[in-house]
Amino acid sequence: MSKQACRKRNVAKRLTCLCKSGSEAKTGQGGHGGGGSSNSRYKSGGDSPKPWGSSLLQAFLGWMLFVILGSAANDLMHAMDQKLDTAGWKISIIIPALNEEGCIRALLQKLYALYAPEALEIIVVDGGSSDRTVAEAQRGGATQVLVSSQRGRAAQMNVGAAAASGDILVFMHADTTKPPADLPQVLRRALAEPRTCMVGMLTLIRGSPEKQRSDSASNSSEVPVQHTKGSHGAAADDHEKDGPLLKFMTFHQCIKTAFYPMLLQPVWYLQGFRLLFGDQVMCCRRNDFTAVQGFKASLPIMEDADLCIRMHKAGPSEACGLGYKGHGRVHQLMGSVTETSGRRLEEW
Repeated sequence: MSKQACRKRNVAKRLTCLCKSGSEAKTGQGGHGGGGSSNSRYKSGGDSPKPWGSSLLQAFLGWMLFVILGSAANDLMHAMDQKLDTAGWKISIIIPALNEEGCIRALLQKLYALYAPEALEIIVVDGGSSDRTVAEAQRGGATQVLVSSQRGRAAQMNVGAAAASGDILVFMHADTTKPPADLPQVLRRALAEPRTCMVGMLTLIRGSPEKQRSDSASNSSEVPVQHTKGSHGAAADDHEKDGPLLKFMTFHQCIKTAFYPMLLQPVWYLQGFRLLFGDQVMCCRRNDFTAVQGFKASLPIMEDADLCIRMHKAGPSEACGLGYKGHGRVHQLMGSVTETSGRRLEEW
């Protein structure tokens, strides 16, 4: 074979190789045929739809972000409202009680130590206790000790509100262990906002200190260390009396206040509605409370949530002289903390 023939043959082979490589590249880009590389197949499958769960999660997170930002914008609008003059407003604390002889006197002593003379009166309403609750409340120095003819917290709190003469009503459970130290100042500032109808505190729920000591004693086989009394003795004693923090119950209490309205009534959430409960120390203006006729005495439970809903729908009363028509704000004061006993929750 001549040299010229060999050259022609080599050129033909090269052209054949180039044509084959070009056809494979076009097949890979078009997504047809099985001769494409693995990278080509991944590229062709890039337009496949995403799993529906991922899209649903993105939509949910986007909606939550919208609701949170909308609520923040609503708070800013309320902050620009002209404030009420609450400097001279008096406070009435109403405590419903039933068989609370073990804690009612200690609570009253704490309240007088914290709030006197800020609180105009402290009213204890007994629901027909079979123990010495009434006697202990009188010994604790309650302004009034009333006995409700109808059992149930709703009826008891209505009796206390009817007897109260303060401008601000505070509904506090008898098993509250640590009331907020700055409650009078916080309430006057919060309820000075015209559209705010009700506020509640951030609640920490603690277990029984007796149960904590019994559990630690049963789990420990060592001899207890005897601590000498010194500058930290009183603080250590106080810490022992607190009881363990019930983290899950505290977290659930905080979350349901915001997330129940956010998920079930997002429009209300945007308008400033939060779902408060009795152990969060619910507080409101007396005129607003009277305008909605107080708690529903027929409700054995959830009377606190029902009151929040009705006060939100009614808005500030005309007796407040605000000239505002619309939904009221019911919100939680995250900067004010109270502690309550989780003894009944532990029994569950």
